[in-house]
Amino acid sequence: KQKWEFGPLGFPQSDIITNEQGITYQLYEHDMVIAGNDKNGYSYVNKGIFDKWAELGFYDSGLGKSITNLMSNKNSGIEWQEFEHGFIVGNKAHGYFISMGPTREVWVKQKWEFGPLGFPQSDIITGADGIQKQTYEGGTIFYSKKSGAYSTLN
Repeated sequence: KQKWEFGPLGFPQSDIITNEQGITYQLYEHDMVIAGNDKNGYSYVNKGIFDKWAELGFYDSGLGKSITNLMSNKNSGIEWQEFEHGFIVGNKAHGYFISMGPTREVWVKQKWEFGPLGFPQSDIITGADGIQKQTYEGGTIFYSKKSGAYSTLN
């Protein structure tokens, strides 16, 4: 389906590996990974998104399973993968971060990485007061049930 070694994955670079969480994956030449399990299906991701998903706990991360393959915008260089409950977005230069919920909605309304906020620079962090925040190159998005979601620019 991916045109063997002539497609976006290239040649396999590892054996098929199954980790302690039941995720089966294989590394490929062009910094790509096929990952998943029989219950949730398989998709290909780049190594940066795979590493972020692993850091978050794979299916237990709150993101759930991947529902698309890797997508990218050649103009900005951003890459993203959609999961059941959100996205992982970024690139090698900026890093990879969670993008979901009301915080993502504000970023989308401001034209993603092309708007004044630019690329994400952190995951969504929830403080002891219950307020969520995510930092971007050009500002911060905040969210609370009381105030809703809003952004401030640097």
